[in-house]
Amino acid sequence: MPKESPLIDRLGGTPVLKRTLDVRYERVLRDSLLAPFFKGTKMSSLRLHQLKFLRYFLSDGRMTVDVTDVMLEKHMSMFEERDLSAVHFDRFVTLFVDSLKACGVRSQGLLDETHEIMAPLRQIFVIGAQEYGGSVKSQEDAETSKEHNRKGLRRLLGLGKQKG
Repeated sequence: MPKESPLIDRLGGTPVLKRTLDVRYERVLRDSLLAPFFKGTKMSSLRLHQLKFLRYFLSDGRMTVDVTDVMLEKHMSMFEERDLSAVHFDRFVTLFVDSLKACGVRSQGLLDETHEIMAPLRQIFVIGAQEYGGSVKSQEDAETSKEHNRKGLRRLLGLGKQKG
């Protein structure tokens, strides 16, 4: 399949993505670093949400939508109450790539591309830990930090027009 095709198609499409999510969440729930974040979570709903997000994101949707605010909002309580950080994101992505391998994706080029596409999302977890994890000293510093971090993230994700 030509490189111009969306990554999701080159990985094997929705069927491979569904199997990969099943494998990844089996691994996540056994992982001592990540499992606590999913305690009490309705996994079928989470898998469906992740499938929709990844199907869009791996189909070049990342170039048209700013996910920063949505992802920060969705994870805010975990930043505040459970010290969610980029370390957790790194493990989550590693398990995703490993799960792709387990589901038959053998091309190291595709696995590397998947990791590269997901890597800019890491900054959302850096920002979330800084903004909501208590590392910013004053409200004024917090607002300045938020805007600076979000503008940088929008540039990193390749989003055209920035808010602000």
